[in-house]
Amino acid sequence: MTPAPERRTVLGMAASFVRGQEAEKQNLARELHDVLSQKLAVVGLELSSLGQRPPRSQAALRERLQALGEQIDELAGDIHQMSRRLHPVIVKDLGLPTALKNECSDFSRRCGVRVKFTATGCPATLPSDISLCLYRVAQESLRNIARHAGKAEVAVVLAGNAREIVLSVQDTGKGFNPKANRRRGGVGLASMEERVRLVNGRFSVVSQPGKGVRVEVRVPLECRKLV
Repeated sequence: MTPAPERRTVLGMAASFVRGQEAEKQNLARELHDVLSQKLAVVGLELSSLGQRPPRSQAALRERLQALGEQIDELAGDIHQMSRRLHPVIVKDLGLPTALKNECSDFSRRCGVRVKFTATGCPATLPSDISLCLYRVAQESLRNIARHAGKAEVAVVLAGNAREIVLSVQDTGKGFNPKANRRRGGVGLASMEERVRLVNGRFSVVSQPGKGVRVEVRVPLECRKLV
């Protein structure tokens, strides 16, 4: 029996969501292997060299130890960033507005992209599934901006009231044709849309080539229990 059109749509979105999750796991595995393992190997070689051929002067030793310390700090930052991608504890500990503000600041520092973050009227407490959904959508939107937008400025806005909460991520970059992206089977937008669907929200993307991108999520809060 052929599935009804509505069921085929849901199945297709679910499949895109799973593909998105698998792609993210592959990216993390690649970073662990290609980035962190290489950086750790460099630190290990430097420590071995220091043990076998220590510098003759205290000044030279301090210089090499300082360089090692900087490499270790960079590694710690990489590991911290990966941990946030795997499970953003900051959302639960500090709340969604603070977590998004920190994410925007970190993205701006890493990518050299100016990001303006604004939060207005947000409820003091949000259901955990909604908070995580909006955080992940913001993360994915920022990653897409880094990959595709080119030189751009970004505005991230979180606004809400007792009835709903709204997240928008807008950039001034290259833009694209959303319909063409869907026909090509783009995974990123489909996975975001599926996340939003799971919390009964509405997901929209407005873009044109050369005119930037606006991603918006609206999630109802009425009749929801806070967990």
